[in-house]
Amino acid sequence: MICAFNLVVQVARLVDGTRKVIRIDEVVGVQENLIRTEPIYVFRPVGTAEDEERVRGYFAATGYRPALCLRRLEEHGVTWSPDLFDPQPRIWVEGERWIQAPEEEA
Repeated sequence: MICAFNLVVQVARLVDGTRKVIRIDEVVGVQENLIRTEPIYVFRPVGTAEDEERVRGYFAATGYRPALCLRRLEEHGVTWSPDLFDPQPRIWVEGERWIQAPEEEA
């Protein structure tokens, strides 16, 4: 069985010259020749590392649950953690490592 997911993965060149995935959206429909999307994850830049000039940041879930994609995954027996789409927990991208993001200051 062939299965497709309607996702848009946006890549951009950042100020440090690197290319990063900055957004992942689900295509939810077409209205009047316009493609409608809902953001699932976005890259949040927080500055550059002091010891290098690379942009640092984290991927944040928007809270949107991609219903169309999740239904297709379920049909194929794939499961996922409910936290995957929770907008509160954030993960830093630091070089090649993933670490828990600090709490946001109020």
